[in-house]
Amino acid sequence: MAYALGKELELAKGLSKPLSFIGLAMAYKGDYEASFEYHTRAIELADQEGDSVQLGFGYNNFGRLFFDRGDMARAYNNFIRAEEIFAATNDIVGQSYVARSLANLYKSQNDVEKALRMSLKAYELRKTIGAPRGVLSALMELGLVYEAVGDTANAIRSLREADSIAQSIDDRISQAEINLALAEYLLNGQDPEAATEAAYAALRIISDTDNQRLLPRTYLLLGRLGFTRGNKTKTGGTLKK
Repeated sequence: MAYALGKELELAKGLSKPLSFIGLAMAYKGDYEASFEYHTRAIELADQEGDSVQLGFGYNNFGRLFFDRGDMARAYNNFIRAEEIFAATNDIVGQSYVARSLANLYKSQNDVEKALRMSLKAYELRKTIGAPRGVLSALMELGLVYEAVGDTANAIRSLREADSIAQSIDDRISQAEINLALAEYLLNGQDPEAATEAAYAALRIISDTDNQRLLPRTYLLLGRLGFTRGNKTKTGGTLKK
């Protein structure tokens, strides 16, 4: 609709952005052929319009499409092109997005050192931007990467910082996800008591918000914790809920 309206009004700029969003939506629906076409057209239009911001985001979104399809070489090439554009225009918002994309790509390839470097970059950029939800997201992702490199202490620290932000903006879903991740990391760090406390904190939030998506993960984690603590009766009860 936005693209059609823009054409009707003969806008000089801004037509590539709705096309890129449609491309993302098509990928989410599983229509990758249509997504490819929309992303290609979005990049062509951004280039024709001289819109460097949308050109950078177009390449980043195109890279995400290839990443989701498992084509890591083409994903990487598009992410790097986006990174070059955002660096040349000093667009820190764009740089933060592409740093996150590269972190996910490196993590998927088990190149955890590069993933950590990109996650730290995304976090620093998000702090500079100053939007709480952006910082929250970056800290949660940073925690995942720290855990992947075996740095459980920093993973827990990142998640505790994220939890503080989530509480300040009353983001209950993020609080639940953070507490679940904390419980998993604390369990890996051989602190089952603290892990159990975090897991039950997550369960309370999930129950309050009726978030069915997180329930299976929560009950499985509580089962693991019960087994680890030698409470087989509690484990059985947990898994039957």
